Amino acid sequence: MDMSQLRSGSFLNAERRKVYSIITLIVTIAGLIYMFSRTDALIMADGQPIGTDFSNVYTAGSMIHEGRAADVWDWGQHAQAMKDIFGSRLDAYYAWHYPPFFLFIASVFAFLPYLWALILWQLSTLAGFTYSIKKIMAERPGWLLPTLGFPAVFVNMGHGQNAFLTAMLFGLSMFYLNKKPILAGILIGLMAYKPQFGFLIPLALLAGGYYKTFFSAGITVLIMSALATVTFGMDIWPAFMESMTLTRDIILEDGSTGWHKIQSAFSAIMNWTGNVTVAYAVHGLIALFITATIFLAFRKPVAHEDRAALLILGSLMFTPYMLDYDMVVVGPAIAFLVYRGLKSGFRPWEVLLLLLLWFAPLLTRPLMMGTGIPVGFLIMCIIFVKTAKDSVYTSSLL
Repeated sequence: MDMSQLRSGSFLNAERRKVYSIITLIVTIAGLIYMFSRTDALIMADGQPIGTDFSNVYTAGSMIHEGRAADVWDWGQHAQAMKDIFGSRLDAYYAWHYPPFFLFIASVFAFLPYLWALILWQLSTLAGFTYSIKKIMAERPGWLLPTLGFPAVFVNMGHGQNAFLTAMLFGLSMFYLNKKPILAGILIGLMAYKPQFGFLIPLALLAGGYYKTFFSAGITVLIMSALATVTFGMDIWPAFMESMTLTRDIILEDGSTGWHKIQSAFSAIMNWTGNVTVAYAVHGLIALFITATIFLAFRKPVAHEDRAALLILGSLMFTPYMLDYDMVVVGPAIAFLVYRGLKSGFRPWEVLLLLLLWFAPLLTRPLMMGTGIPVGFLIMCIIFVKTAKDSVYTSSLL
């Protein structure tokens, strides 16, 4: 393999794609089997519940069934409820941070026994994520194995997290943006359960003149909020708002999550210096560049696939709180860029960078722990800047 093959991307033939995907898929299956084999009565050997983060969703749903919806944001009561579900051997706590409308999801899954709820949650959202990639790739041959073998799938399933759902909503909303703008808005509105990823979307929609999508997204959020209020009571809103300060102080700024788990400029600076002012300043400068780029991408005649990938990657990099399992959401961005490359040709080094981004979720945490370098974030930055340079900041479009 010589430099010209790396530059052109010709090294990544169909056979290599298949082999890489099969290897990572085997690692995913083996890793999940290993995790389940170390579980006794829903608790793993390290004292954590199987499905880790899903435990907070299930616990919140159980509290709703007891008529205690507003108490889910009280970490003391939520922690005790979790202990009641998983028993005294539980040696971990996963707090509830979501907006009130996500209580509907929690309530539905809490009707099932925990293990069945976890399995249904992961498989149903994985199916949605897979469907979004299928649509973006226009069902071209060879899309399924790289989707299922995507290392972020293992990371997300190991944590029982919701990134499959986020990726599905983000991917499909961008897919339908020009085809069915109202549906795209509804999907964006549903994504408001992860508000940290939504800051750039209104700007992009307004800059691009997607007014139907903008208003349908806003109406969707208002309807969800109204339904949550009617269903769970007014007390949910002050409880949620009060918890946000605690979430910012404990989870983000104090680093209780672990800096090695977070892929952001803020996390890297905090890990290196411990100075929250410097971390916010550096992250803010990067966020300003991302914001300007997204605005221009949706104002200029940029290919839709580039726009979609830039908005997805930019939204992930914009927030200081993006964990390694959230990198599932780069899946649709990769798919958009691959689809555009298959249609009109890949740019120099693009295939290699996309391959590195595809592998990155498996390496981000150990590399961050060992070196302090947020490799996943850096690769996203490089692809974001390169895509912007080749589409938004080209001389022909200025």
